[in-house]
Amino acid sequence: MRRFGALGVILVLLAAGNLFGQAQSGTIAGTVLDQAKAAVPGATVTLLNTDTHYQVAVKTNGEGQYVAATIPIGNYTITVDQPGFQKLVREGIVLTVGDRLDVTLQLTVGSVQETVTVAAIAPLLQSQSSSVSTLVGNRQMVALPLNGRTFTSLLLLAPGTSVGAAGNLGSGDYSFRGSTNYTVNGSPPSDNSYFIDGLTDRGLWLSTLNLVPVLDSIQEFRTITNNYSAEYGQAAGAITLVETKSGTDKLHGNAWEYMRNDAMDANNFFNNRAGVGAPEFRRNEFGADVGGPIRRDKTFFFGDYQGIRIRQGQNADSTIPTAAQQQMVETGNFSQFGTTIYDPTTLQTINGQLVRQPFAGNIIPSSRLDPAAVKLMKL
Repeated sequence: MRRFGALGVILVLLAAGNLFGQAQSGTIAGTVLDQAKAAVPGATVTLLNTDTHYQVAVKTNGEGQYVAATIPIGNYTITVDQPGFQKLVREGIVLTVGDRLDVTLQLTVGSVQETVTVAAIAPLLQSQSSSVSTLVGNRQMVALPLNGRTFTSLLLLAPGTSVGAAGNLGSGDYSFRGSTNYTVNGSPPSDNSYFIDGLTDRGLWLSTLNLVPVLDSIQEFRTITNNYSAEYGQAAGAITLVETKSGTDKLHGNAWEYMRNDAMDANNFFNNRAGVGAPEFRRNEFGADVGGPIRRDKTFFFGDYQGIRIRQGQNADSTIPTAAQQQMVETGNFSQFGTTIYDPTTLQTINGQLVRQPFAGNIIPSSRLDPAAVKLMKL
């Protein structure tokens, strides 16, 4: 049995060589031109992800256009080969989640044995899409202080985003995985939608999160607030695309711990007035992640773990009646109460005014007392 189990594991690892470690989530398109700005049809455009060595090759059409759709995010080098022209190598192309980059490539007449290399230049325009979005990278997520360390807290970085009025989406049972109480451009929080590595991550009723990745395991996320493509759908508000990290050819990892302690917290006003110390509060959030190659340039792994330990005490304020007040309720004698008590059965209209008569001596007859209230005071 153990031999069959080991054989199954080996077969899975071998078959994984043709699988992607991430949901494909970006597009690079453009036009190949010659020195006269004329289109170059039939050119071979090869895109190489320098992080994982994932490679895809496409051909330009009759108008010199090419499209490499739904490819993994990362750093890319683009190579163009065409007989009669020098080989062109374009480096430093950064593809992020939800990107639709337009990369125009210009060839120079010459021998294919000659190579023209273009290093990193100014950021590329996304002329392939008219959507309005905000990209948040892992460095921002880790560096910014976040109470609870949930990526949705950073949705407020997108223009037009504010905290919504749906209290059950910000705290409580419906939002224990992370707050989704954010309104974008005036739309209610329930109109927003979330995708994790290309998969829908949205509760069907209140648009709550079903899965919340560990913050340190997220490579980046993009919030699209306007004019997004019909490929997303399922929302009338904002679309948030979350891309988690993947392994690369190099082994890398992180470890962390975030702590909160009542020794560093101020006491509240009511505790100070009552001479009571601050309640105990210990929160430890710790974890680690690691990624690397299984088969170099072919198969990669990435895993993460996070644990949370919380010890929290509570101080409660309660108002209870004094012995004298308890006696008043049990006997009906409110003569020392200081506030006049009126008999509700004497309500009448006199000269257009509603008038009630007070109980004589501020004493309620025992027959008028509620037995349940009397017994409650004796508990």
